[in-house]
Amino acid sequence: MNLPKLPAFPGKIPNISKLFSKSGSSDSDVYAVVDVGSATVRAAIIELTDEGVLILGRGHAKQHPDTMYGGVVGNLDSLIESIDSALSQANNRAGVSSEQLILGLGGAMVCGVTTMVHLNRPQAREKIESKEFNLILERISQTALVDAENTASEEMSLDKEELRLVNAAITNISLDGYTVSSPIGFSGKEVEICLFNAFIAQNTLVVLQKILTELGVDLAALTSGPYALAELVVAKSKKPQLATGLVVDVGSGSTSVTLVEQGSVVGSKSYPLGGQAITRHLANSLEMSIEEAEKVKKDYAQGKVLEAQQKKIHPIVTGEVDLWLQGLGLALAELQHNNEPLPEVLYMTGGGSMLPDLEQRLKQEKWAKKIGFAEAPRIEYVRVEEIPGLVDESHVLEPTDNVLAALSLFWQQRQKEDGRVSDALQKTLESME
Repeated sequence: MNLPKLPAFPGKIPNISKLFSKSGSSDSDVYAVVDVGSATVRAAIIELTDEGVLILGRGHAKQHPDTMYGGVVGNLDSLIESIDSALSQANNRAGVSSEQLILGLGGAMVCGVTTMVHLNRPQAREKIESKEFNLILERISQTALVDAENTASEEMSLDKEELRLVNAAITNISLDGYTVSSPIGFSGKEVEICLFNAFIAQNTLVVLQKILTELGVDLAALTSGPYALAELVVAKSKKPQLATGLVVDVGSGSTSVTLVEQGSVVGSKSYPLGGQAITRHLANSLEMSIEEAEKVKKDYAQGKVLEAQQKKIHPIVTGEVDLWLQGLGLALAELQHNNEPLPEVLYMTGGGSMLPDLEQRLKQEKWAKKIGFAEAPRIEYVRVEEIPGLVDESHVLEPTDNVLAALSLFWQQRQKEDGRVSDALQKTLESME
């Protein structure tokens, strides 16, 4: 599948699609996958097979404390070194490498905006042909992209001229309420199309260019980790088309919250609070190193600390959790629309989500109703071993590799998309340049 050639808005620098490999794929079904996290860079070598995504090898590289902060790059050379280290580990364990890179960035670096568009067809009984579908896309794309750009500009606190569109996709199409992979050949009156657009800042574009040059790789796909995780949650649902919930990824330096409704990603927010804040507070209060504080936090989460130590740790952790909940409340308020109750399920993922204090606070009905839930939400954890379509026979993935797994499945899903739909979107975007 060719990735959409992304539109260049007036006055912007050259098209981001020039970063992508010419075909968007390679002769091989082997790809390198990289998840850039605040504390750790995770990499994997994968192969697309008839059975699903086969994990061939995995690598982790810890980030220097100054490399990333709140999901934003602070030291580019250090980041490239971390990515190179993680990829080298994955290559060595897999016994094979790939120059085709699938890259996932954190919510603070990528702003994803979903736009839902409704249209009524005057000739409802006639089947939709390719020409009509192209006209529908032409009619909605310009408005949808401008609206998405305005939203991204506001959320990232950047002028529109500083934004770059890096991903454009149709995530859902329905006719008269029935979801279809392609509307071509079907009849119906009401057409509903869900468009997802991802933007980055211009300075992030510079980061990408240097990463690709230094590593000597081609960019096959670029997306946000939160968006890939949301798609993963949809894929693992018994009825994907009805999947609804909030995907909460508690990372080291930031947390992302993504709203899924009826199998589609509706919106995503990110705020700069994660597990690292608790670690730092523990280190300062208990007068120990960051490394020691991280170990203490993990032992506390697993119930492995002595009672006397627990009494010291508990108020520190709960204080930070309360701050984290305030950030979550603000993010949810922005995602909620028309004062409708929030979804009843929270899909938790990320290393920071394993703290028992976090789950206890989330289940408090008084807090939940104040935020916008009809009742205390049900908590479910996204686990690597339960992900459908992921073949990890060597068990190389760890519980914290959820985003890595999600990015792999994201790419597999792109290969399965109806070519007529992706080609139509690509032609529409090209005509808008």
